[in-house]
Amino acid sequence: MAYWGEYTWCFGLGWVLGAAIYQGIFYRDMFWENMKSNLCLGALCVVAGVPLHIIGVKKLDRLAFDYNSQHPSKKPSISIGAQQYGFGLAINF
Repeated sequence: MAYWGEYTWCFGLGWVLGAAIYQGIFYRDMFWENMKSNLCLGALCVVAGVPLHIIGVKKLDRLAFDYNSQHPSKKPSISIGAQQYGFGLAINF
């Protein structure tokens, strides 16, 4: 959900920016008349995408907190010596 929100509001911002550049290059005399619909579409995407992104990030944070509380982290250890296939260095985490 966080990614869909991010994609949506990025699309909205990209749409407005792309339309502004296009309108500024090819239709300077009618810039604001043509930009009204593009601004509305971009604003709609941003308004829809930002809450989706925030809700998705909160859900991901809750998921990570739940996983980390059930699986306590182990400290990494390094061992040098005989390993399964000979002599070497092993990093366990």
